[in-house]
Amino acid sequence: MRSINGQLLSSSETDTWNNRAFLYGDGVFETIRVSKGKILFWEAHYFRLMSAMRIIRLHIPLQFTPEYIEQEILKTLENNQANARVRLTVFRGNGGYYSPTSQEVEWVIESVPLFDSHYQLDQTAYTVDVYKDQLVMAQPLSNVKTTGKVMQVMAAIFAQENHWDSCLLLNQHKNVCEAVQGNVFMVMDNQIITPPLTEGCLKGIIRGYLLEKLPKSTPFAVVERPISVYELQEADELWITNVIQGIRPVTQFRKKKYASTVAEQVFQLLNLEIE
Repeated sequence: MRSINGQLLSSSETDTWNNRAFLYGDGVFETIRVSKGKILFWEAHYFRLMSAMRIIRLHIPLQFTPEYIEQEILKTLENNQANARVRLTVFRGNGGYYSPTSQEVEWVIESVPLFDSHYQLDQTAYTVDVYKDQLVMAQPLSNVKTTGKVMQVMAAIFAQENHWDSCLLLNQHKNVCEAVQGNVFMVMDNQIITPPLTEGCLKGIIRGYLLEKLPKSTPFAVVERPISVYELQEADELWITNVIQGIRPVTQFRKKKYASTVAEQVFQLLNLEIE
């Protein structure tokens, strides 16, 4: 017997809540963009998902081929919608407490329509500051997109309370690790800089794409190295990247205001994946 919001329900009526993703955060997920009926960066998403499942010791079903999951995602799109934000969550099957009694997996796919088929560079005001109450641990598990994202939720609430648009997260070395909703890139001294995975940031899809493409398409040196909070005051540009928005230029950090000239140039690369 269970009680939900004060109402007693039988176990059969509450199966939705009896899963390890809800109870323990025992799962991983991918946030995916579909444009013109095409899953963008699908190969990168698939291999990141397989890596994440191995890291947290989830059994990988034999049918989990790239083709099978791709078809399941496209099948889920409502009314064959061409543009959508999709979340694929994979979690360990029910049973046990901290020690699971099953190694089987379950998965959920859900989609939300998007209005634009192409990435649009949003250059409206976007302010950030640093969230200091909790720190990201610079360890391999921090690179994985697990279903336990309480720190990001707390940082997002902190940003709302202070009337900012987002917050930057720090690791235990007090370096900038990532933002609430994506990876961080900084333009300074003719370099495009982003923290390495060893700093504890998420292994982002757009992050990986830009690290591959930028050296071939821009005159800037592309560097992976730690970023200190102090350097944010000296930077020319600051971006947040994720697969839904692409590149989101930050316009202000405290009293420092940023341009977006390089972001405008780099942004064009993303839409090449849609054509």
